[in-house]
Amino acid sequence: MRKMLKDKAGVSPIIAIILMVAITVVLAATIYVWVSGMGGGGGTKINLNLRQIDRDTDSVTYRVDSVSGGPGWEDVKIQIGSSVLWDGSTDSSSGGITVDGSTIASGEITAGQTLVINDTNADVGNTVSIIDKDSGTTIWSAEIHY
Repeated sequence: MRKMLKDKAGVSPIIAIILMVAITVVLAATIYVWVSGMGGGGGTKINLNLRQIDRDTDSVTYRVDSVSGGPGWEDVKIQIGSSVLWDGSTDSSSGGITVDGSTIASGEITAGQTLVINDTNADVGNTVSIIDKDSGTTIWSAEIHY
């Protein structure tokens, strides 16, 4: 038979189990953060859907159908083509932009609001875009139609 080595020092089985559990927990937490995207870089994603409800000479009217992410008008830019009409604080359109009949200003974007863009570029075929100021990504875009 084999002789047992009595003078060999080793890690206690209890310590070994504690170390294995700790490593497993750290590994599981790392995988969870990686898979769920919580590893940084995220902000609140703004989703916005508008529908054109009217068009007139140098004017186009939209209704906000749905919105999520809690944006305010100060959080977005409004463009026709590459021309910035609203930068979040200043109306640069040729005829003014209104929200529910009042001059555009800061305030929450809510479903049901009416956005009227009065500008000489509000022609059929031009594209209106609403852009998230923070990320620079286009939230909503549509071509002006009859």
